[in-house]
Amino acid sequence: LRLYNIDIEECNVTTKQDNPCDYVTPFDKAVCDFEGKRKTEMLSERGLSCVDKLPESKDWYIPAIGELHVMYLMKSQINKALEYIGAELIKGTWYWSSTEYSAGRAWLLTFNYGYFYTYYTKSNYSFRVRPVSSFTPLTL
Repeated sequence: LRLYNIDIEECNVTTKQDNPCDYVTPFDKAVCDFEGKRKTEMLSERGLSCVDKLPESKDWYIPAIGELHVMYLMKSQINKALEYIGAELIKGTWYWSSTEYSAGRAWLLTFNYGYFYTYYTKSNYSFRVRPVSSFTPLTL
């Protein structure tokens, strides 16, 4: 896991060309999403509103909800490493993922309790994003 050294605050993940089809990504499919890089590229192609807030290198992306969930599970270890290098710690708040729930909503995860949520619309609410540039999930 390689995290950006700070959060991107007040980001919303709206796009200029939201997919007009009516779709829903249910929890059981969302939680298995580890394709944040591909999803961020797809959102960027559709005019991602906060793309200008992401780091300049194309290596950085918004984690998928499955990636955020693993980060939540490892939060204390990640924060120890971030503290050691003097980077901003992961906050106990809501973070957007690049996993869309529907055309108007994306999955969020709270680093307070690990809850997943889709209630907030992408266009009306701004939350944090913590870009990553590499993510290799643990395997058993």
